[in-house]
Amino acid sequence: DELRGQIAKAKCFPVNDGYGFVLRYAMKANPTKAVLQIMLDEGVNIDASSEFEVHRAMKAGFPAERIQLTAQQLPRDLASLMEKKIK
Repeated sequence: DELRGQIAKAKCFPVNDGYGFVLRYAMKANPTKAVLQIMLDEGVNIDASSEFEVHRAMKAGFPAERIQLTAQQLPRDLASLMEKKIK
């Protein structure tokens, strides 16, 4: 309930549509299936910091277009991820 309440607060953040604000969860904070399911249910997108996290998010049910990869190293399967439309 606490997590859902914080998500609701974040969704109320006043944004200027010209900046393209998208609410994303930094998966490295807690990549458990239960947390990912809440994020998925609440419409929060994913910020994945590795190809492992991308695959974990997809396994949890996130469509590729709701996952953004912000890795410091290029993943081995970058071409495959791009074909799937990972951002």
